[in-house]
Amino acid sequence: MIVCAPWATEAFSCLANDMDHSDCCRERGLPPLCVELCSGNVTKIDFKYFRCVDYFNEYRSCLMKGYNVLPGPPRDVGVSNVHANFVLLHWSPPEMLGNSVTTYHAYFRPIQPSRECESKWFINNLEVSYHGVYTQSSPFVLEKLCEDTEYEIYVQAVNKHGTGDPSARVLFRTPSIVHERKLEETSYNVTHCCVSVQISPGCMPLCDYNARMSHVRMLATTCSGELPNILRCAVGGRNHQPCCQRRGVPESCMSLCAGTFSSQATPAVCMPYIGNIMMCLEEGVGYLPGPVRDLKATKVADREVTLVWQPPEKGSNITQYQLHYQSVDKHSAALAVYSLNNVSPRGCPVNVFIHLDVYFSTGEINQRLKINYAADVVFNSWRQLFFIL
Repeated sequence: MIVCAPWATEAFSCLANDMDHSDCCRERGLPPLCVELCSGNVTKIDFKYFRCVDYFNEYRSCLMKGYNVLPGPPRDVGVSNVHANFVLLHWSPPEMLGNSVTTYHAYFRPIQPSRECESKWFINNLEVSYHGVYTQSSPFVLEKLCEDTEYEIYVQAVNKHGTGDPSARVLFRTPSIVHERKLEETSYNVTHCCVSVQISPGCMPLCDYNARMSHVRMLATTCSGELPNILRCAVGGRNHQPCCQRRGVPESCMSLCAGTFSSQATPAVCMPYIGNIMMCLEEGVGYLPGPVRDLKATKVADREVTLVWQPPEKGSNITQYQLHYQSVDKHSAALAVYSLNNVSPRGCPVNVFIHLDVYFSTGEINQRLKINYAADVVFNSWRQLFFIL
């Protein structure tokens, strides 16, 4: 910097490209002295500017933002499957230059952590620092969280030119382990499930198999952002599609009976069948098996994973297990299903034929397991897979 000081005016003016990037630099935490560099109006450089070297990455990102080559902020950032020690973080690509994104940075920190939790975090001037994680795609399992703690999180998109603006901040709270154990020990209760995933009070009337149709119609639009979580709670980790077929639910709405929303399952098409769907959901949690427990991988080889799990705690006699998996990265393929007949849950070798970064999840999505594989020689990248059993 000092060697080039005689050309400071020309250099910083060219870098600024006749634009003032000061607002961006302030937003990214540059001190006032260094913000002067962002304006492009620099007349003299001396030794006091050495402290700005630590902020050159942020300075560069602001320049790139001004050149309109950085991706916008990720959209629809949210969390689901909130448990005592982990959550599932998900988002949508940026509207601006979303196809150019190569990776995402997620930053999170606890708000007013307990003394036990506080020891895991660096605190600077009474402010808890952020932890950062990196992933190529959504969703991402955020692990090693503290129980009964509120967190703040945001996501940034990165391309070859730099890091884009952060997304909107999202707040969530992890439940206590004691609360989770109490939920597991009781019989399935859709209301308890909605409480555990933090459904807002105004939408809780939908968390009832006997909800009045007038409430369903009235709240369907108001609670649209929470409907995926409400539906997963109502389904309870079970597949109710056979019942829905018997009750005349059309194919376009059949995904609701399995706990997901498809592009065809619009309110206009499916609202007339909501009563039949709700009857199937209530009927199913009484006799269909619940999600498996304690899903683990005991052996990880190049082309084989051995899975071990416990049967549902309170469910019907098990005649068959089905293993669902699907890649969730940019090379996503269609959902694959293995039917496992006469298989003991004590050991199940499953050939996956690719090296992957793997996540496992139960149908009710209350467990997960992450396994690291070597990078695949064909895809030459890390990939992610969701397993649903």
